[in-house]
Amino acid sequence: MSPSKRTANELKYTIPGLFHPIDVHLVSRRYLNTKYRAIAKKPIPRSEILNGFYSHEKNKIYICKELAKERRSHTLLHEIVHMILEESADYSEEVKCDNIGAYLLNLILDDSFRTTLNKIENLHL
Repeated sequence: MSPSKRTANELKYTIPGLFHPIDVHLVSRRYLNTKYRAIAKKPIPRSEILNGFYSHEKNKIYICKELAKERRSHTLLHEIVHMILEESADYSEEVKCDNIGAYLLNLILDDSFRTTLNKIENLHL
């Protein structure tokens, strides 16, 4: 996992994926909402506040950088579970659970993931 470029709109990291690396983008709420509508091709339900989303087509996770530090970490892990469930869609519930457990264990043991998580939590806006 390595931090990549920093632009006005985003801070990008790469984490190991279930089958391929996943780019993680910390972006402004405005950018997040615009990107979601463009990728999902649907509006955000009025009753929901979008904190992040996973795009299978783009192989990216987008997270709102204005969230509190613990919320950024929670949102990243939440979107990782979405990614695993989507990648495991054709499998039984037991296999999905195995995939989630194996992937999360790999992340916990990965020093670079912990470093990235720490950077995401301690991002100063």
